Amino acid sequence: MIAESNATSIPSSLISSAPTTSTTEPLQGLIIPANVYLHNRTVIAMEIEDTPTATCDLICQAIINSDELGLNKQLASQVFTLWMVSPLLELQLKPSHRPYETRQHWRALIEQFSHVSYNRQQRDEPKLMFQRNVFFPQHLEEKIKQVAQSYVKA
Repeated sequence: MIAESNATSIPSSLISSAPTTSTTEPLQGLIIPANVYLHNRTVIAMEIEDTPTATCDLICQAIINSDELGLNKQLASQVFTLWMVSPLLELQLKPSHRPYETRQHWRALIEQFSHVSYNRQQRDEPKLMFQRNVFFPQHLEEKIKQVAQSYVKA
């Protein structure tokens, strides 16, 4: 389980000042608070306008453009992406995927791709994580590490 130690809030154009709508209203314009976890145990608390229709790419851009994280914007957009992660399943989301919809269909995904009891499937809770894109070429990642190490030595 990932501890929620360093909470970071993302101020971006994705954060709306409009109040959250009730569940009886249409999903358009709905703002649902979401937490995105990093490997260093940092939690990014986000309020994304039109949460149900927000794409992985849109959420990643909000994270990358956050000044609090100090990421190299051009590099980070290639190296990192969103994942939906639980003890039973880890899915890297494509830029066009909608995390809200993926979460809504999580039980069906668990049924299809895991081999645990029904009770265990029902208890499974995924987290949204911002981590390495598995399709980023490893040789480019090694070059980044070498450059970073040369800065540390200097």
